[in-house]
Amino acid sequence: MDVNSTLVDIVNMLGVECYIATLDTRRVIKISDSGCRGTTEINKLVDFSLKHQYSLINVKNHYAVLVQLNINEMCVLIPDCDSNRNLEMDMNVTSIIFNIKRICRIIFEVYNQTPAPSAELHIETPAITKNFLTHDQAVQEINEIKQLNDQLLKTFLNHDEVAYKIVCAEIISNSYIVSELQNVDKARMLMHEYVFLLIRGAVCQGYPATELGVIKKRLYSLITKLDDTINLRYMLNQLFLNIYTIIFGIRKTVNKTTMIKKYIDYNISGSVKLADISLATGIHIKKLNIIFKKAFATTIHQYVRDKKLSIAKNLLIETELSIQDIVDIVGFSDKSHFITSFKKSAGMTPQKFRQEIHF
Repeated sequence: MDVNSTLVDIVNMLGVECYIATLDTRRVIKISDSGCRGTTEINKLVDFSLKHQYSLINVKNHYAVLVQLNINEMCVLIPDCDSNRNLEMDMNVTSIIFNIKRICRIIFEVYNQTPAPSAELHIETPAITKNFLTHDQAVQEINEIKQLNDQLLKTFLNHDEVAYKIVCAEIISNSYIVSELQNVDKARMLMHEYVFLLIRGAVCQGYPATELGVIKKRLYSLITKLDDTINLRYMLNQLFLNIYTIIFGIRKTVNKTTMIKKYIDYNISGSVKLADISLATGIHIKKLNIIFKKAFATTIHQYVRDKKLSIAKNLLIETELSIQDIVDIVGFSDKSHFITSFKKSAGMTPQKFRQEIHF
C-alpha cells in the first residue's frame, strides 16, 4: 500500500477523515491527520460498496464516500462533524452529488496516477439499522447541524463571546442534539466530537497543539465519567463554555507568527484575505505583514501564491487532472490568473510544465 504525499495533503486540505482498506486482509490504514474510527466500522462501510466504483452512504451524522481504488483496495472518506468546506453539504442535492463525484475522481487519479473511471455515483441507504437515514432526511439533518457547527466554530475562533453563547444555546435546543443527549453513550460521543471540532479549529489557527492536546485528553477523560444521573444538556453547554474560557486564557501566549501561518495553511484552498486572518488571530490587520515578513522574509500574499503554486505543481506531476480542476482545488480566482502566476513562477505554462515532466 503506497500512499503518496500528495494524496495525504489533499485529504487533509479537504478536512476529511481518510482510510484505505485492503479487501483481502481487511486491514485498514488511516492516512489523514484526523480520524479515530476502528477497523470494524470502516470494513462495515466497505462491505456496502464492493460492487461500485464510487459510493455515497448516508449515515446518521455524516456521509461516507467510498472510492474503489483497485481490485483490492478501497478508500473511505468521512467528513468531520463540522462538514468541511470542500465537501459542501447544502440543500442542493445535485450540487452535493457533483462535488462528491469530483472528489472521488481526484482521489482515484492521485492514488493511481491514471485517469479515473467515469462511473456513476451509487447512493446506498442501508435499511439494516436505524442509524441510517433516507437521502432527503440525511441531507436536511446534515445541513442543519452543519450550519450550527459552522456558526459555533466561527464565533469561537472570532472570539465573539455573545454570539458564541447564542449558538451554544441553539445547539443544545436542536431536536437532533436533544435526541442524542437522551442516551449517555451517544451524549459522550457527541461531546467528544465537539471537543475535537473546537480544539482542532484552535490548533489550525495556530494555538499550541501540545498544550491543547493535553486539554483535549483531560476533557475526554471527564466526558467518559458522565452517567445518566447528570443533566446532559447542561453538561454540553458547560463544556462549550469551559472550552471557550480555556482558549481565551491561552490566546495571549500563542506565537503570533505561528497563528498566521497555521491559518493560511489551513485555508490555502480558499481565498485568504488579510481581514479574515486578522479576525481569526486577533492581530491588527496593519501588523500582519510586518510580523510575517520578519519571520519568513516574504509577504503573506507572496507566501499564499507560492503555496498554491507548489500544490498545483505536485498535481500536474502526479495526476492527469485538467487545468481547471487544479485551479479549483488550489483556489485561484480563475484559470487565466492561475496560468499567468504559474508562468511567472516556473517560466512556462502549466501545460508546458506537465509535458516536460512527462517527456
